[in-house]
Amino acid sequence: MIGMMVAALSLRACSDGPGSAVAFPPLAALLILPLLDVVTALGRRWLTGRSLFTPDRGHIHHRLKNRLGSTVAALGAAVGLATLGAVGAALAQAYGLGDRVAGLAVVLSVGLLVGTKTFGGSE
Repeated sequence: MIGMMVAALSLRACSDGPGSAVAFPPLAALLILPLLDVVTALGRRWLTGRSLFTPDRGHIHHRLKNRLGSTVAALGAAVGLATLGAVGAALAQAYGLGDRVAGLAVVLSVGLLVGTKTFGGSE
């Protein structure tokens, strides 16, 4: 779903003319979970002195599974957070509500993960 949304936004930006561009906050809202996971994984590895390409069990899906107890519950939580970002991005683009709605979706997604100490405590 995320890939299709990014592709659709890219096509829309290209078809609107040379001066148009997709606003950054809606795009960031769509990609908040993958971007958060990549940035924190690279930061975690760099700060501990490990190779950036070394695998670890600190990714969002591992943390959610450990916290919630099952793969199905972790998938449901990840889908819920991704949906929150996608809804914020869609509202910002469709209704012209501005970048604040998309930014709010990003803050809520990250805030829920960090506030529940599921992700970000050690980072």
